[in-house]
Order: sequence, then structure tokens, then C-alpha cells
Amino acid sequence: MQSTLTWLACLMASSSIFLGIHRDGSCFLWPISATSSDGWSRSGRQIAIAAMEKWVRLVADRSANTYMKRVANNFNDDAQFPANKTFEELLSLAFGDGRIIDTADHHIVKEHWL
Repeated sequence: MQSTLTWLACLMASSSIFLGIHRDGSCFLWPISATSSDGWSRSGRQIAIAAMEKWVRLVADRSANTYMKRVANNFNDDAQFPANKTFEELLSLAFGDGRIIDTADHHIVKEHWL
């Protein structure tokens, strides 16, 4: 059991999951590393937090290995979050069935039992 737990710990990542909304109302979940200090994670986290107050666009700056924020100044309306979806349903949409290990009976745990 210990080797399985060690194996699972190596696969897991600590992330903050942000709910994003496009202008057309479609939504997405954006996992951002909670432990990495690389330019992508750091700038992504800052932009995700800024997007809680204003509409923003994320632009990749590949030469700097970071994201840049573009504020949409012409949009003053609030985002319409999906009222008919639970967080569990959003996770299922984002990751698909069977991709979240939530019990010791999960097939990934069983397949890698040593």
C-alpha cells in the first residue's frame, strides 16, 4: 500500500482551479499550479485573480515564458456563471468520467497496486 501511495503522490499536483467564463457564456476550469513559481504559473495566477473583477484576455508571451493580461475596458457587465451546474458536474465536464481518483477502489489504484 505504501508504494501505491508513493506512486499516486508522484502523479498528483497541487493546483488552484479557477472557473472561467467566455463572453458567449461558455465556461471552463483552469488548473494553475499552486506550487510552481515559473512565469506561466505566476502570471496565470495573477491574471485569474484580476479576472474576478474585470473582463480580461490572456495572451501568451512565448519569448518571456509568461502570460500577459489585456483588460477589456468596453465590457462593464458581470459574468453570468452557470447556475444550473454543481462544482462536481463542472469537474466531470473538465476531466471526464473516471479521471478523478476519489476512492481506493478507483481502477487506477487497482491497476498499480504493487
